[in-house]
This record gives sequence, C-alpha cells and structure tokens, in this order.
Amino acid sequence: MRLLAAFAALLLSFPNLCAQQVSAPALYTTQSPQRDPQALAVLSQAVAASGGITTLSAIQDFRAAGTITYYWAGEEVQGSVSIRGRGTDQFRLDAELSDGPTSWAVNKGTGSLKRLNSANSPIGFHNSRNLAALTWPIAHILAALSDPSVSVALVQSPAIDGKQVSHVRIQKQLSQTVPPDALIELYATQDYLFDSTTGLLIEVRDRVGANDSVTPSYAHEIHFAEYQTTNGVTVPMSVSEAVEGQKTWSLQLSSVTFNAGLQDADFNL
Repeated sequence: MRLLAAFAALLLSFPNLCAQQVSAPALYTTQSPQRDPQALAVLSQAVAASGGITTLSAIQDFRAAGTITYYWAGEEVQGSVSIRGRGTDQFRLDAELSDGPTSWAVNKGTGSLKRLNSANSPIGFHNSRNLAALTWPIAHILAALSDPSVSVALVQSPAIDGKQVSHVRIQKQLSQTVPPDALIELYATQDYLFDSTTGLLIEVRDRVGANDSVTPSYAHEIHFAEYQTTNGVTVPMSVSEAVEGQKTWSLQLSSVTFNAGLQDADFNL
C-alpha cells in the first residue's frame, strides 16, 4: 500500500518522490505489425460512436474544465481543474486545491509535474508516453487506425458491470536499436475496452512505473463514463484513474471545447 500511495503521488502531486528522468527507450522487434480486421472494425465503431471520422479528424485540440478529487493516503482532496490537450502527445492538467496548486504536463514525449511552489520534476518517458490523452483518448484510436506500423488485436474479455465489452490491444513500435526487452514492451501496449452495444470507450489499461526505472510496473486503468455530445462530438464527462485497483483521482467535467488554437507553449509548465 505504501508503494501504491507513493506512485499515485509521484504522477500527480509530490515532486520530491521523483528521481532523474528515464531517457526515451527503444523497442527492437522483428515481427511485422498484426492488423486484425475484427479489431480494426471495433475501433472504427468507436470512432463512429464518438462523432465520425470527418468530425473527429477536424479537431486539433481541446480544453476542458470541472472538478477533481485526489485520493491521498485515505484523504480526499478536492479542487477545480482545467485541462488542455492536443493530438496524441500533448496534455496538461492544472488543479487548484485547498492546499495549493498542482500541475503536470506531457509534451511530445517528455513530461513534468509541479506541486505548490516547488521546482518542476520530470516524469519518466515510459510513463509520459501513455498520458497524453487521458480525458479524450479517441485521438489515439484514430492514430492506430491510420498507422500501419501499429499492431491491433482483438482480446477475449469478460463483461464489465454487466456490459459486454470489445477488448482491443494496441501496441506501438519504437526504434529498432536495442535487443528485445519485455519490460519496455509493456509500456508500448495499451488495452482499450469498449461497450459492445454503444461502441463507446469504457476503460483503458496499461502499465506505469517509478519515474527513474521501468521496474517494477503497476497495473494502470483509466475509466470513462457519463458521455455527452458537444458540437457533434461525444465525450466522457466522468474520468477516473486507478493503480493496482486503488482509485487515485477522479474528474467530473463541466465543459469541453474544441479547436481553441493551442500552441506548444501551452504544454510547458
């Protein structure tokens, strides 16, 4: 439990737990990408349910606002939150909490976090590479559909909360410069679980670790609910995170807007 609490703080609150940033690793693979037609059909259904490829492809960035609750060592800490996102590799969260501000951001493969008035602390590459679209991951789904180097496979999965799910595993390829490393492979893989009836995303699963090491890794889940349609785009207004089954934070969004003209500088803390 101490490790779990430390990890949750590591990502979203306490910079003093962070060590030096892990440099971007490389994944060597000799296998050709697997592109399962059934899995691709599930992703296409998800895109259609979220607004359609024409509408979604026109979205360059988004802003969202609402409230956030952190679950720190048995204590709930609440505050207001603002979120910015662009593409698949830029995301920023700024929270105003009762004890001061907390911010973190990822920007094209690098990440950092800031708590109160402390100095920025880095987020390891193996963690930041999957954090860029936490509240609206449809951008990653669009990218997987259009990128032939990404492996897409259908996985058998039991129902979730009584809902039948379609489970798709997406694995990205990195540079072929180092021998195979199953641990690094874990961080290049994400599992997407969709409601089989509506096509909407229910959950994303991947792995996270300490910022200065890829081991040990922990089960990481993002849950999506309370979908609403805004300007033809269907988005989740309730988002929560769990690490090893323990909830670390939850978001309740009140507004989402698109194409605000965000720039690279917006994702620098």
